[in-house]
Parts: sequence; C-alpha cells; structure tokens
Amino acid sequence: MSELNKLGWHFSRNTNRMHVKLPYEEALDSDDATIKATLGREKIQNSLDACVDTQKPVQMSFNWISFENESFFLPYINQLIPKLKSMDKVYDENNVDPANPSFLVVEDFNTSGLTGKFDPKGIEQDEPNNYYGYFYKLGYSGKSKQDSTSGGRRGIGRAVGAIASSINSMFIISKRNDDKKTFLKGLCLGKRFNENDTSYDGYGYYDLYKGEDELSEPIIEQNSIKMLGDKLGIDRTNHFGTSTIIPYPDKSLDYESVANEILKNYYVVISQGKLEIKISYKDQNNSEETIFNKDNILDELERKNLNEEHQYLKNFIKPCFEILDNHNHVLEATASSDGKITKEDFNENELEKIRDLYNEKKIINIKAKIKLKPKEFKGEPTQPFYSQETFVNFFIQKQDSDINSKAYYQRGLMPLMGEGTNFYANSYGFMYAYDAPAVSFIAASEGTNHLKINTSEPDLRNNYRIPYNIQARFIKFGLTQLLDLMLLVDEQEDTDFEKEFFTIIDEDNQNENIIKPVENNDEDEEVQEDEEEKPIFPPFEPPPGGKGKPIIISRLTSKKGYKIKANKNFDNISSLFPLEINFKCAYSEYGRKKSFSYHEDLDFDLKNNKKIKIDLKISNIIEKYSNNINFKLENENFEISIYDFYSKFEVDVEIELL
Repeated sequence: MSELNKLGWHFSRNTNRMHVKLPYEEALDSDDATIKATLGREKIQNSLDACVDTQKPVQMSFNWISFENESFFLPYINQLIPKLKSMDKVYDENNVDPANPSFLVVEDFNTSGLTGKFDPKGIEQDEPNNYYGYFYKLGYSGKSKQDSTSGGRRGIGRAVGAIASSINSMFIISKRNDDKKTFLKGLCLGKRFNENDTSYDGYGYYDLYKGEDELSEPIIEQNSIKMLGDKLGIDRTNHFGTSTIIPYPDKSLDYESVANEILKNYYVVISQGKLEIKISYKDQNNSEETIFNKDNILDELERKNLNEEHQYLKNFIKPCFEILDNHNHVLEATASSDGKITKEDFNENELEKIRDLYNEKKIINIKAKIKLKPKEFKGEPTQPFYSQETFVNFFIQKQDSDINSKAYYQRGLMPLMGEGTNFYANSYGFMYAYDAPAVSFIAASEGTNHLKINTSEPDLRNNYRIPYNIQARFIKFGLTQLLDLMLLVDEQEDTDFEKEFFTIIDEDNQNENIIKPVENNDEDEEVQEDEEEKPIFPPFEPPPGGKGKPIIISRLTSKKGYKIKANKNFDNISSLFPLEINFKCAYSEYGRKKSFSYHEDLDFDLKNNKKIKIDLKISNIIEKYSNNINFKLENENFEISIYDFYSKFEVDVEIELL
C-alpha cells in the first residue's frame, strides 16, 4: 500500500481511469504498423495537434542517450522493478541493466504541453483535458469532438512510449502554456499483478500518491525535475512543450531505422515547412546528429537512398502545392454522394481536354466537393436536412513506364500510409484534404493506427448521417476512379482475341506445342498436342481448376497493344499469387509461328527506349530486357497493359512463369 503524499510508484486496486480493454499493444506494434513506424507517427502527430504558432514549424527531437556505470536512474525504478517481475511476461532482465541505463528522449517545441486541470472532478473529467486524457483515459481521447481536426481520436497513441520501453514505462516532463507550470510524472502500462495477496491494476504512476479514491498529483517541485532533466539534456525553462523519456528502449528502435520511418511517413509534411526533426545519438564515446527540414529534405531523401520518395516529392508533390487553387475541374457533390467519379460528372469536351493533359504528363488537379451531414455543429445537435459543404483535392500525373506508380494520402498534416498502395498505370497520385470539415470527417474514418480510411468506422456512424459511408468510400477510391477515367476510352478490349495460357520460354521453337496460346471462343477449345513430340521442359502445372486457364491476354485495339490479367473464373485463382512472370514479345516474321529469336533492337527496345508504353496495376516491373520484361503480380486483381506497337505489324506474345 502506498503512503499518502509520498513520491514514488503506486498501483491502484480500484482505478480512477476510464479504461477500456483494448488490444493497444497489437494495434500499435503489429504487421500493419511496426513499433518503429508507430513511435514516430504517434509522437509526431500528437505534437502537430498541439502546435501553438501555426506560422512556425513544430520542432521535434529524437535523442538516444546511453550511460555506463551511472546510478542516477535507480531511484526512479528500484520500486518499480519488483512489480514488473510480478507481471506475466513483462520484465526481461536481459534487456534491462540498471547500472548502465539507456534512453530515448522525444521532445517537441512550439507546442502547448499537456494542459488542463490536474484534478478534474465529476463531469469535468468528460471535458477536453490533455493532461487528464493522456494519463487516465486510455481508450478515450480529449480530441474526439465531432469537429476536431486532430488525429488522436482513440486516445491510445500515447501508449506507444511505454510499449517502446523494455520496462513498459515512460516519464513525462511537460511545460504547459495555460498555467506556465512544469511537471514530472511517470506512467507504467503493465499487466495486473498480485502483491501481498492483493491484486493490483497494471497501470501505475510515479508521482505523489493522494489516496485510493483521489487522483495522484504530478511532481512540480523543480529540483526533482531538474535532476533528471539535467542528466538527459532536457531544459524546459523557457520552452513550452513535452519531453517523453523512454527508458531502456526496445532494441529494434535503432537510430537509422526510426529516422528512415520518419522520413518515409512525414517527408511531405516536412517539405511544407510544418515540421522539423532532429535525430541524435550519444554515448560515452560517440555522438551523431541529423536534422530534417524543408530546406534539406530532398537532399536527405537522396542521402538515405529513398529515391522513389525523392523523385515523387521533387517532380510531383511540390508542384501540386503550387497549383493547389488552380483546378482543371470542380466535381459537384453529386459525385461524392453516389460514391464514384464517372464520365457523367464531366461534359464531353472537358473530359477530352483533361485526358489530353494527362497523356501529355501534365498534373491534373480535381477539386471534389462533398456535402457532409454532421449530427452536431459547434456542440449543438443539427436537423436531419442540415449539410456542410467541404472538398478534397485529387491530383494525378502520368509517368514514364520505368517509373513505379505511387500515391500519397494526407488529411491536414496526417499522412495515411496504408492508402494508395494499389495505385497503378505508371502514374503519381495525391489525395489532399485541408479544409477543416473534410479533415475532421476523414479523421473520424481512421482506425487506431491512422493508416487507412475505414468506411464503417464507428466514429463516422456516431458523428455523421448517411451517406457518410459512401462519401468515405469516394475519398478512399477517388484517385483510382479518376485514373480509370483517364484510361477508359482507350481500354477497349478485343474480345475476339483473348489468349489464356501458361507457357515455358521457347527461344528456338523447341517446345512449341507445350501449351499453345488459345483463342478464347465461346467454346473453350483445348489445343491438341502432337503426341509424338515430347517437351524438353516440363510445363507449369497450375492448381487444379476449371473454366479456362489462369492468365488471360486480350488485345487493346485502339492502343495497338495487349492487356494481361487474371482469369477470375479460374478455380482457386488467388492461390497462385504473388507470382512472377516473364512477358516476351516480338514483331511477327512472315511464315513463322514464333519470332522471338529474330527480334532486333531496331524493332523496339523495352529496356532503353520508351516508345512502347506500359501501365501497371497491382504489379511491378522486376527487370527489363530488349523484348521481354519480368513482372511481379501481387494478387489476382493485377492488370498490365503494354501498347503503342507499330500498327502495321502483328505481334507475337508469350509468358513464362519465373
């Protein structure tokens, strides 16, 4: 039992916190969101949400600090370690050396600090309060008002600091801009444990204990704060904001990997001048420091070999911000209300002009209006007919066939890194929402990790009236729908020419009869093989199935080319993927069935000449050669279009499984 008004760790039998059992560890450290990515994203997003002067960037630092033969930290954990050992699978002594402490210190500046009453009573606990929400409302958030544009609606992102620690704990030093006070408080997010025949909550605090039924008090005595702050280089004397001390950080959180994750997630926000990052490492013998800001972000991307991000930012994103208000077309709200961008949303001349600009590789900027139906406005209930007009911007640009497709979704200053992964057709895309109602709407659609738009997220249903789910789907898929529309006229497939096959590569026509290309007539005819000829190479055996062969090639008549796709009617088609194939093509030689051996670079050179165009959907180019390309097909929804062959010649095509 803890003593009243005594500084130290205490765990309650009857918690005051509004705790909801959530799988937060799995949510914040999972296959979808590793702790490396989550740590930077959650800490940065909380700091951006707390920005005080929006005309200046939020400044953040991630500092790794290691000590040898230092005992200054022992008073902060001596009382805690026995409790951790009593928790199931929480404490691993191999990861914790009390005599040689290590830390990751995450700090923000130009922020408000953890503001709000230290001891809210009754109904006050339901009101927005950053301090109370941070320490006592795991599973809830002080940001969850309907019209909030901030990111932390689930209230569990703060847990990432403790999850990143090998002792499931963190310490907070925060200087608040509401009352100018600086406080220290420790938080442990462990598991329930037994001590002296008493069961305790796994959530504990390092502060001043005020009794079982009262909220504990943070430490505001400055000498106590200064002792820890001086050792770790923390000085909050004249700087509002928060310093998060993560003792014994997870070994996977190394300097380089966290820096790379931050860059990959926030390079666009940094380029906007809204965020500056300092990452440093210091031990007894060495120190290193890296700074990311709007002036050096392109150089840092290049230095880190993030070449795709470098090219995408330099050649596409920066120009998008320059033409933010220069729209090629404004989509009326009817498009978002029916959930899809179609040619009916344009007049014929508009669509043709936009498509011409796309084919000329100009950036297309579409402003898409949305009429939301919030259930509340400024804290008051709304009538069913009430609507609120907002918008998002869709940008697309066609790229050369050797450039991988890439799309980036950003609401406010929050990147949604799980969106845009299936963008295709060698194009760049950017969904940008900066109008406050749109930002709030998208924030309500995000799950715990803030990675994707979820059209069935409970906050959408709770805060908006239908067609909220259709509008969320429109934002989620609008880029792809717009891109489909740019390609729609040219995507005419010749159904009289459809080949289904899997063949083995055949340079000298030795295996001509293994599996021949088959014309896809109404009757599914099988090609009869010559029984006297034995193939040199065994054919690929797809999983047992029916309804044709698993891969289809169809002719694109208006493009003078071919489309490769999966046969969705083939049984168990999804079990084939992911899959790597080699596509081979050559102009036909008169009198020959196949002509790959007679191909010349003068005909076309897929590796070095961009005359032949390639559009990719859910697939990637592995390697190019003069007349063949290796592709990786991610799943059965892939599509590959190869076109702009010379119109006077026929083309032979063939596929090999790699």
